[in-house]
Amino acid sequence: MCDLSKVFEEMKAGAELHETIVKEIGQRFAVSLLGIFGKGDEEVLKTLGSGTLVLVGQSRCILTASHVWKALKNSDNVGITVVSEIDHVFRIMTPSITVLAELGPHADEQWGPDVILLKIPNEYVGSIEAFKGFYSMAVDGKLETEGKDFLSGALLLGSPAELWTFTAQHADFSIDGLLTDLESAYAKDDFDYFDEVAAKPPDMPIKSYAGMSGGGLWEIRIYCSKKGKVQWSQRLIGVIYYELIDSEGKRIIRCHGPKTIGMVIPKE
Repeated sequence: MCDLSKVFEEMKAGAELHETIVKEIGQRFAVSLLGIFGKGDEEVLKTLGSGTLVLVGQSRCILTASHVWKALKNSDNVGITVVSEIDHVFRIMTPSITVLAELGPHADEQWGPDVILLKIPNEYVGSIEAFKGFYSMAVDGKLETEGKDFLSGALLLGSPAELWTFTAQHADFSIDGLLTDLESAYAKDDFDYFDEVAAKPPDMPIKSYAGMSGGGLWEIRIYCSKKGKVQWSQRLIGVIYYELIDSEGKRIIRCHGPKTIGMVIPKE
């Protein structure tokens, strides 16, 4: 029998379904972002953040945090992950990347706004699409739960730098995901926010989530099929941009919500 409450608690503890969801969304839409400075033997890699590949009209873009781009734009090339668990470098010449829309970054890091949409030059798109997809708000964000009982959770998707094997000229990393309860969105001034409790499974302790900035916040809906099998659908609802400790000592990952990212991504 499909017991949604039990399934969701097992997922938060790192069960197989959690890994399946992280892997599928991560391989399709998520990227890690590196700054590549210098040339040839003098190249230096710097881990700078995460992002989500999105389709905006006819443009293929990276949705990330504005402060991540602020660090990246001084690099010679931007390196992104395309195929996980394979030693490779896919690079885009930094000056060829276009800013389509930007909010921030501002001096108040806690509240931002801190979101940016970067257009990938057309000559790079084919190589990326051979391995990755570009998320469509209208198509990929359609939740298949109408008329069904379901539970919602939040998936924070990105690349924590603490889990990388990293040197000046080589990086070994993958997309990782934190599944937690979906907190209620709230507003401040003209922007919306989610404060999600960061909780890794017990076998993967981590002190900081630096490197996840710019990654996606996804709503995950878990439901049961007519045959009693567990199924799920996803929707991108935010962008990770800040980490803090709350008054109870909990580590919080702050994200902008759908209203704010809608200011940089036009409705389809």
